[in-house]
Amino acid sequence: MYFLNKVDISDLEALAKADTGVFDKTGTLTQNRMNVTKICSSESELSISSKQYMDILSMCALCNNSTIQNGNVIGEPTENAMLSAAADSGINIKSLTHTAKRIHEIPFDSSRKLMTTVHKSRNNTFCITKGAPEMLIPLCTSYVNESSKTVSMTSRKKQMLLKKNIEYASLGLRVLSVAYKDDMSGGFHSAESKLTFAGFICMIDPPRKEAYEAVKECR
Repeated sequence: MYFLNKVDISDLEALAKADTGVFDKTGTLTQNRMNVTKICSSESELSISSKQYMDILSMCALCNNSTIQNGNVIGEPTENAMLSAAADSGINIKSLTHTAKRIHEIPFDSSRKLMTTVHKSRNNTFCITKGAPEMLIPLCTSYVNESSKTVSMTSRKKQMLLKKNIEYASLGLRVLSVAYKDDMSGGFHSAESKLTFAGFICMIDPPRKEAYEAVKECR
């Protein structure tokens, strides 16, 4: 009653005329449980049987802080989705992380919107960077084409990739991109430069069952 006494009648009139509602959907209207729906190269969606598809999933599993414990994936929802997709595709996560041991990490932060991990295998040292496409793509000087060949990045190609990101996001997908670098001679501080763009990871956070009725009731 106290609250109602403090509300101006004009505010209530304005509320009654509202025709648009804005919600914090993650974990409210949705399950806060991401699922990978498709993986795309620099050109198009990849087949789950393709080498590029598996290569991108392997990179996502390595540049990842989620873990699998007693069959359960533990961690942040987005990283959980990528690790689960890798495991479900037949990638042996334990063997992968043992073969390409992590030796350094540049953690994600809200200004860079990127995460980078550096790994050492038997033959070389390399890094993997994943994050927001609009932040990652400008750092790439090459990309993997449809024939799995590494070619030089052009400004036109960058614009095409940024456009693809917008197209995927317009479908309601959470979009991340992943890139890598084989030459770490410049040291850890140069990890997030002169990268090779590998592809996009598209995910969706399924709506809660009760969300449909809730939205319907609001209408």
